[in-house]
Amino acid sequence: MKKLFAKFLILFVIFSFCSCGGKKYATDECGCFFDFDDAKYLAKKKGTDFLVVITNDGDDELSSYFIKSVLKSPDFKSSVLKKYNVIHFDFSQKTYAKTQVGEGATEEMLKQAELIQRTASKGFLISRKLNCQSAPSIYRFSKNGFFVSEVVIEKDDYSVLNFVKQVEASDKKSLELEEQYKATKEGSVVERMKKIDSLFTSFNLVEKSFADVLIKDAISIDKTNESGLVVKYLMQDVDNITTDLCNEKKFSEAAELYYKLAQNELVDTDTKINCYFYAAYILAMTNDMEQIPQILKYLEAGKALNPESDAAIEFDDMYNYFKELSESAE
Repeated sequence: MKKLFAKFLILFVIFSFCSCGGKKYATDECGCFFDFDDAKYLAKKKGTDFLVVITNDGDDELSSYFIKSVLKSPDFKSSVLKKYNVIHFDFSQKTYAKTQVGEGATEEMLKQAELIQRTASKGFLISRKLNCQSAPSIYRFSKNGFFVSEVVIEKDDYSVLNFVKQVEASDKKSLELEEQYKATKEGSVVERMKKIDSLFTSFNLVEKSFADVLIKDAISIDKTNESGLVVKYLMQDVDNITTDLCNEKKFSEAAELYYKLAQNELVDTDTKINCYFYAAYILAMTNDMEQIPQILKYLEAGKALNPESDAAIEFDDMYNYFKELSESAE
């Protein structure tokens, strides 16, 4: 089984479209969605679970065999797509070659190429969050976007029948997750926050990466931090967003989010100090000399919150380093 992601390759799909409420959503030749958010949105709307399938067609024999035996099987649409939304990410030289737009390309072709690049980048981030290392790989999500499980299919039994069987093996877990989530909708603000925190705390790292709905609920429920828990979710929300921004090399935007969180009156001093440190650290990763003035401002602001804290020593060390670096470049 070949390892994926030795380099990031732009995806290509032969576009067809499914329609829901007048809006069209791109799907590939197998009937699978191209965009994770499209499939997630429609799954919630229809109340169905959704699947992510990752392959490496042409570069990996198992992926090619899986696509032929399962995704391109006539039974796939009738047995799988009627019950689940499926997103298919294919990271391969074969699909990359089809993204090349030659001279004389029409405006429509260029628009499709831009769409492919944008959604492919998103797909790559999803794959990283899943810690996907090989292909083919299949993952199941509940209707509200919670990660349920990886679906393991033995290479000697690539068939639609076995595909469905292995997906359905996690039916119980999916239902339990949704029942636990439903329970967070009942009770007082404090009671609901405790239920959310209990569920979120039980998640592993991958599960937390896809618990957006739980994080957003916590932030919207407890606007005054009555439970004493909301800051945790404000921070988690920023952590998740900035991870994506940094992967997209949008470092200034990511640092700005931590800065804004540090201005929130609900946030305690220690968390604010961390926010300033993270903001400075993110900009430091750019190795951009022009970012040094902003790095120094973040460090100054963080230290000023508690000059006697242990963190202040780290701020001083980092501040002195960048101050000297700035002066040596003048």
